[in-house]
Amino acid sequence: ANLPWTYANRIEGQSFDYFVRRFAREFQIDWSRFSIPSFIKMVINRSGGNAKFLKIPGICSHYVNAIEKILEHISKNCKGFVGLHVAYATIGTSEASAIVKFVPNLKYMCFRKSCLEKNDLVMLLKECRELVLLDVRECEGFDERDEEILKLASHISKFRCKGSKTHVLRDDDLAVEDLEIIEIDE
Repeated sequence: ANLPWTYANRIEGQSFDYFVRRFAREFQIDWSRFSIPSFIKMVINRSGGNAKFLKIPGICSHYVNAIEKILEHISKNCKGFVGLHVAYATIGTSEASAIVKFVPNLKYMCFRKSCLEKNDLVMLLKECRELVLLDVRECEGFDERDEEILKLASHISKFRCKGSKTHVLRDDDLAVEDLEIIEIDE
């Protein structure tokens, strides 16, 4: 079904949350001491070093703040790791730096519908030179027609950035000092 992304994202997150809670209950893990990063590390360890791709489910992307620890663990334990998918997230400087530091040889990255500032995308494009697919469609923080980005991404055979734009101005983003007062003579 072609559901709105927010609804589909919520369903995916609820499914993941249900799975994690069931896992904790089944293995008698105290939920208050359970953490998603520890769970992901456990899954990576169970792969015996064979994990190649990590997808953090949509609504669980708020766990992206632990990405540095997760990627460090992956870099030490999974030499064949090639792909990362974190959609609907905020990929800031610390997350981009962790990717560059721990898994610069990624071939596949997807940050679709995320908040990704131009300077962080530029860092990824400059440092992750083995990318064959980078999906940053419908992101907020850079423009899909930015010439610098397009030039830096020219080596990537499947670079997807359609629909990406600089920040959308919302009503609550306006401050009184941003308004220009125009007097009209009657």
